[in-house]
Amino acid sequence: MAKASHESKPLAVCAIDFGTSLTGIAYSFASDYKSISVLTKCTNITYGEKIPTVVLLNKEKSFWKFGYEAEEEYRQICDEGKAGDYYYFDCFKMKLYEEKAGIPSKHLILCLEPEAASLWCHNLNSNKVASNNGNTEFRPFPEGQKYMVVDLGGGTADISVHEILPGRNLREIKRADGGAFGGNLIDDAFLRFIADIFGIDVLTLIKKTNYGEIMGLKRNFLIKKHMFKPVSEGKPEKYNIELPVTELKKAIKELEFSCSLEEKMNQAEKNYNGKIKFLNRRKLIIDGSVMEGFFEKATKEVVKILSDIRKDDEVGDINIAMLVGGLSSSPYIQKKIKDNIPGLRIFVPNEPSLAVLKGAVLMGHKPKTITEKIARYSYGLSILSTFHEGEHPEKFRQFQKGRYMCSHIFKKLVEKGAIYKPGDEFGKTILCQIPKSEHEKTGRVVTSIYRSEEVNPKYADEEYGCEIGATIVMPAPPGGWPGFTKFVPKMVLGLSEMTVNVYGSNNETYEAKLEFL
Repeated sequence: MAKASHESKPLAVCAIDFGTSLTGIAYSFASDYKSISVLTKCTNITYGEKIPTVVLLNKEKSFWKFGYEAEEEYRQICDEGKAGDYYYFDCFKMKLYEEKAGIPSKHLILCLEPEAASLWCHNLNSNKVASNNGNTEFRPFPEGQKYMVVDLGGGTADISVHEILPGRNLREIKRADGGAFGGNLIDDAFLRFIADIFGIDVLTLIKKTNYGEIMGLKRNFLIKKHMFKPVSEGKPEKYNIELPVTELKKAIKELEFSCSLEEKMNQAEKNYNGKIKFLNRRKLIIDGSVMEGFFEKATKEVVKILSDIRKDDEVGDINIAMLVGGLSSSPYIQKKIKDNIPGLRIFVPNEPSLAVLKGAVLMGHKPKTITEKIARYSYGLSILSTFHEGEHPEKFRQFQKGRYMCSHIFKKLVEKGAIYKPGDEFGKTILCQIPKSEHEKTGRVVTSIYRSEEVNPKYADEEYGCEIGATIVMPAPPGGWPGFTKFVPKMVLGLSEMTVNVYGSNNETYEAKLEFL
């Protein structure tokens, strides 16, 4: 999210990147907009220049702490046995509405993550070329260059394909939401591994009684996850994980298991054929081959979607991938992509976890850099049409003015996959017959805008893959609606949202915004 003005150039832009796992804040001034500062505010522990997306609410369910401060406070609360009086949330994405953010809409831009990352990366000196004197130089990619932006965050892996246009502008060629294949998938695999050793009931009980210990375990693994390197042909590396031994013993005792903590550890060493060991019964030593297992599913999914995009005839030859997001710094992920996708050149910028954040700042200063985009969904209206037996669903049959009509017919305004430029308008004229009764003549007219992942959705109904994106309420004009009224819904497509204007025959204009481009 970038804070900026649509009407005039801002003196400064501040961007907030609410990630699934981590959150960052950065800003720059118009006088030197490429000189971007990142704000870091935490306690004595930090990972990079971001803080965890963690919020702690107090007993009254009001905001109390955020980030590392929330983590540390909650650990103390757990140690004091007061966890039941507070509300702790982690690994979530905060959905901010304009009125809640307290930022006027004209100063707010919702920036899509792959676009922000692309904006930051395409101006970097990433292209290796030979200069006239025979030396090697690094320059920005030239006009006409196509590349993938692969955003490997905590929750998802998002991929888009862009092309550099004259003036260093960008054109979106393809967009693919890779799904939940980010770093959290690796974390979940690690926690299942721990549950396999000590028992799922043990882990569940610790989460309830002292979640702070689980937080510490996850944080410890987070560091090892980003350190993990591919297993070489020689001796594989070992990775140490500090265990919450006291809490494990308490949980096993409370659950009255027939075996002790030590017996569980001994059995686990046998089950994993010596690939894990317990040092002084306090540290877990994990072999690199076991660590590979944690990465397996996420890696396979990322490789698959990148390979599929390269095979897409509409995209053309794509031989460059910019890796951004926290997980992209993993040497293991980088090597797996290189090994499994021959011919693909990989570039990882410095501080890849900040690419989206810094790109959002640039977007606030240069909001029109991305000149062509692709609609992620089909958008349209729900209208009535003549009911045809055997063709239309029975549940949509309505009897109106002497004949049967079918409701919920999807009237398409924008087609999924359509290429548009910010500012393009799409609209259709709809003739609405207003009933003659005085009550209906003076009542409100309500219209909704629907979206669907289908190219040609048939019905504006959840059962058929459509959902309401915005509702526009139009009060009757003085004297009531005429018998037949024209409504012209127009969708103005923007950077990451669209404005829907409905023009009535009473010369009034009604507006709503949708934020899911």
